[in-house]
Amino acid sequence: MLAADSCGSGGVAGNFTVLHFADAKIDSPLGYFDGPLGGHMVSDDAGVVTLINRFDDLRHMALSEADSAEMLVAVPEQQHRKARPMPGLSKVTWRKSTISDAGGNCVEVALTHSIVGVRDTKNREDGMLAFTRENWVAFL
Repeated sequence: MLAADSCGSGGVAGNFTVLHFADAKIDSPLGYFDGPLGGHMVSDDAGVVTLINRFDDLRHMALSEADSAEMLVAVPEQQHRKARPMPGLSKVTWRKSTISDAGGNCVEVALTHSIVGVRDTKNREDGMLAFTRENWVAFL
C-alpha cells in the first residue's frame, strides 16, 4: 500500500506483472500491463527492465505491513469522523535542489529508478509533482 505523500503511483496507470521463468536462458522474463486502451504484453528486454524498476520503486515507497494495516483502519474512520490523520511515511529521500536561492525559494527533488519528484521546500504538505525521468531530462 502506498501512502498519500509518496510519489503517487510510481508512474503506473494500472496493474502490471513481470513473469520470471525457471530457466531465463531459455525463456526470458515477460511483462504485462493494463493501460487506458487495454492490456499490453512486453517482451523486449528494455521494456521488462522498466517494469522491474517501477516495481522496485513502488516496493521502496510502500508502507510497511503494520502501517498498511493501520491505514486500512484509519481511512474508514476518517471518512466517518475526520478525527485521525492517515498514516504515511515517505520512503523517498528528498534533497534540496542545487538551483535554490538564499531568499527561501527552494525546491526539493527525489529520484527513483523511473520517477523524479519535485516539491516546495516551504510547503511540503501541499503535495508534489512527479515526472518520468525522460520528461524531467526534457524539462531541464
